Amino acid sequence: MDFVQSGWPWPKRIYIGILSLLIILSPFFRGLFFEREFLLFLLGFLVLFMFFYLSFFLNNDNRFLDSLNDYMALGLLFAYLISSFGAVNVRDALGSTLRMTGFFVVFYIIAHGLRNKRDIRFFLNVLYIAGVGTALTGLGTALKILNIEAAFQDERIYSVLQYPNTLASFVTAALILGICLATQNKNRWFPVLYGIGNYILMLTFIGAKSRGGILIFALIVVALMAGPWGLSRWKLVLQIILTIVIGVVVSGKIFGGSVEHYDSILVAWAVAGALIGGILAFTIEYLGEKVSSRWPEQDKKIGLLLVVLIILFGIALAASAKYGVLPAEVTSRFKAISLQERNVQERFVFYNDAFKIIKDYPILGAGGGAWRSLFGKYQSYHYISREIHSHFIQVWLETGIIGLAFLIGVWAAFLRSIIRVLKNKKEDNEIKGLAWAIMWSALALGMHGLIDFNLSMGAVSIFLWALFGLGRGLESVLDEEKSAAVLLKKKHRVIQHIAVLGCLALVFVSAASFSIAIYYSIKNKEALAQNDITSFRHNLEMAVKYDPFNSPTHVYMTQVYAQIGEKNGDEELIHKALYHANKAVELNRYDPTIREIRARLLLADTQISSGVEDMEKAMEYNPWNQEYWGMLAETYYQVGLYYMEKGSKRPAREYFEKVIEIPDRITAQLSILEPKHRQLWEQSPTRPVLGTNAYIIELFARSEANLNRL
Repeated sequence: MDFVQSGWPWPKRIYIGILSLLIILSPFFRGLFFEREFLLFLLGFLVLFMFFYLSFFLNNDNRFLDSLNDYMALGLLFAYLISSFGAVNVRDALGSTLRMTGFFVVFYIIAHGLRNKRDIRFFLNVLYIAGVGTALTGLGTALKILNIEAAFQDERIYSVLQYPNTLASFVTAALILGICLATQNKNRWFPVLYGIGNYILMLTFIGAKSRGGILIFALIVVALMAGPWGLSRWKLVLQIILTIVIGVVVSGKIFGGSVEHYDSILVAWAVAGALIGGILAFTIEYLGEKVSSRWPEQDKKIGLLLVVLIILFGIALAASAKYGVLPAEVTSRFKAISLQERNVQERFVFYNDAFKIIKDYPILGAGGGAWRSLFGKYQSYHYISREIHSHFIQVWLETGIIGLAFLIGVWAAFLRSIIRVLKNKKEDNEIKGLAWAIMWSALALGMHGLIDFNLSMGAVSIFLWALFGLGRGLESVLDEEKSAAVLLKKKHRVIQHIAVLGCLALVFVSAASFSIAIYYSIKNKEALAQNDITSFRHNLEMAVKYDPFNSPTHVYMTQVYAQIGEKNGDEELIHKALYHANKAVELNRYDPTIREIRARLLLADTQISSGVEDMEKAMEYNPWNQEYWGMLAETYYQVGLYYMEKGSKRPAREYFEKVIEIPDRITAQLSILEPKHRQLWEQSPTRPVLGTNAYIIELFARSEANLNRL
């Protein structure tokens, strides 16, 4: 639906203006990785969507879903919703459903609201600005011009996304847009701005020092030049080569050593590179006009010349890496790219362990966020990774084969839309050039998403879903004959509007409620810092009220009530603590920490068998963690003492014997550790080693002594 055609240009300007602002700002809130920030943006997207959809009433247009793209996107959203009902972590599953709702809303507004070249070009520039702004922030921090926490660490640019690999994929997607827009722009001066922006993106990309990013960038660049529909091949190749050359040369000066403080010389190098980038972009545009008029692009000679240029460029780039033009840290990371490298091997372990979970939850999946709850139970050795490092495997694990099918469908529908535009003989080169840029920008993010968790960043996924929407918007230009309003019977129209707006209201209330709960959780920390116990308890109770599915809040309530109840001998508070512990387990039954907390409460309440069972579950859900083996041994020992003091010799003997069995059980656990996994474990100094520690040995000796007394 085009607001210009419907006679509502000002509403469209407002909607698209606000949406553009939200997308540009999204990376600056920690990439919307954390729920607190994402929910606030989601509320904004939902309000926009409500007014956008209400315009259907004004236009008497009843097209809610009018393409394969719409059905696939909505199908993926419903896959997340359905998986929530049997999720291992209810709250995380609901949160993932809300995130997917936000992506769908962005896609829908763009796909249905931007359906002409001018609007699509405008929004590509919005995405480009988001990328340049993110890059400039990271680069400014690296040069000590800005002071943004965690934006530059370990001599790598993290920017506001706070993860260099994600930053690399993000700026790559924006750089593709910038290069294509500069190549196609008809105004001679606009390419100057693109030249400066592309240089900033390239320099930031190099400063991120992402090995996976380098590989994907190389593949994308070659593919981008292979068949640039609607774009001047001459200008495209020169844009790419010169952008990379300037970035490489300047990066050697800026990132060649440790930047401890502001250095005007380094800043001068950065500024000089930007000026050169702008001048060369202007020159390319000028030469492009001359070449295109005298030397048609169809001429085979220009293709041969470009191939020679690319080969020479590749040789020059390899030489620059060998002879020190590139920073040593960049070349060393590039040379270290290998399937045998530890980080790569670790990811293969993550994927293998994820497939174990998928095997147990094949159809509907384990629910959003399930990996964080289950990886300890299924892991091949002890590691800590809250992300699978593959978006496609993560969706498969969370939503089962149904969700994976819809995700593949989303990509298939998107590529179908792009291919239809590229192959349509009636369309002009401008539209085809936009389609080419959109496709490769999206593929840059998707390819990186195969091997990393960049799409777990809300801002990056929003960028991708915006590209999906733009792809569908371009295709709709071909389907003008289908874009007329679809008239439904009044009864059906009312049912549709009620259903859509009702779902929208439910999502809005849920997101608002969760946001309020987060607000009280923040107030909670302030009250605790001020030792204000009354406010502390009140804030906790309000957090549970507005977000009853949040197991960590219930755990917090458990600990607070148990501590106060034990201190004051208040049985009612202890029972409240047990109630919240039960709720926490109900909501996230595979979390070993929750099981351990409830176990201690149950044992204190003399519910021995249930308490022991919970502690055994805690160890079962994290069998490679030595700490849980120690807690299990202590539990067996204390229960043995309890029964011995009561004069119940048989159960006392059984539990002391269980303590004595612990070392053998640990040995048995270690025996299933494969040599390659043992090596990965030993290479990671920050991770604990599983074994029989001194405390377990002491409990072993005490248990033997007690057995001799029985």
